Amino acid sequence: GTTNSLQGHPQMKLLADTEEQVTDNDCAVGLPEPVFTNHGCLEPSICYPYGWRNDTSETIAFNAKYYYGGLLGKLFADDPLFQDVELAMSVSVAGIYAVCYCETDCGTEGNWAKLTRLEVRGPNGGQYWSYQTLIPFTLRVGGSGLRESNKIRITTSFKACNTQHALNWERLVIKGTHYPMFNATLLSHSSARWRFEGYPEDNTIVDIQDYYGQGSVVVFRYDAVGFSVFPIVNVGDVIVIDQTDVDHSGVPPYTEPANEEHIEMVTVTWGHTVMARAQEDLTGTKFVIPIILQHASGNTPTWSPNMRAPWRRTSQASFEKLESPEARRGLRVCWSDSGVEDRDFVVDAGALDIEDAPMMVFSTANLVATAAGEATAIV
Repeated sequence: GTTNSLQGHPQMKLLADTEEQVTDNDCAVGLPEPVFTNHGCLEPSICYPYGWRNDTSETIAFNAKYYYGGLLGKLFADDPLFQDVELAMSVSVAGIYAVCYCETDCGTEGNWAKLTRLEVRGPNGGQYWSYQTLIPFTLRVGGSGLRESNKIRITTSFKACNTQHALNWERLVIKGTHYPMFNATLLSHSSARWRFEGYPEDNTIVDIQDYYGQGSVVVFRYDAVGFSVFPIVNVGDVIVIDQTDVDHSGVPPYTEPANEEHIEMVTVTWGHTVMARAQEDLTGTKFVIPIILQHASGNTPTWSPNMRAPWRRTSQASFEKLESPEARRGLRVCWSDSGVEDRDFVVDAGALDIEDAPMMVFSTANLVATAAGEATAIV
């Protein structure tokens, strides 16, 4: 990151901020979790990498060019051991992080501020899946900021995921065809499940309402009545709302229409965590998210009755219709954000076991059958 200030000795730190709870004071006293490479704090006011000045572009960059190596006081000095050593910062846990910044005199709490939030995309580590041979399954990967460009390779190799040895296991196929990798799908307003349910159009968001001043209620167009054990979304899911319509022309009495600030709060790129289903909801279409969208007067903003806001769930990606005729334990699921080269599969998301039925520790039954490659109800 960069700042256009050249004053003092600036400091930067990243703090986990999934629920938007980090404040300026938290920035001053907090310490980054031990999930970073080349980033951390010796104490709340001394963090690395240090900012280094580029007087030509009038910026200060935090890219570990001057890395803290135990030589306190060498921030901007010509240190032959650490000068010009580029050490990239990385993080092992996906999520949302507050970007905290201090201009100078960082031992003073009032000099720290929360500038913004940073989304780090990727799957959760340490996941586990178990499926049966000869039956198509959907591998669901949990994480943060997941996208339809995500890809996985499922490998038998114990070598790092981003090596040429970590190839997709040749026994895993989709409808009898082997692929070098598998592509993700996300639950969204346009998912096929809504057509399967019989709805004529996309299941968009049609309203956003106040929830007793403690959050907001997102209202979906259709319920998931045919999926009674699977609601539209679940508590803990993260949904991203891409755009909203606030045209209230000719529809009085919309005296407190949503404004650009409300739109920006709703359409944040990292999305909103589903906190609960609304208590008074009898339709299965209303879910609570934590943001509060109120005007300074306390009135709740109103949205267009023609709102058809697209959305997608970014906390889970599905890899569908995988199948193996052969049992195998200890398979590794390697994840890529979008690239297709060996080096792009940078994360080991977890372990997969494919077992023959007699070997399975437990199993579940679902009253559907597969016909022509599609799941349908047993008749």
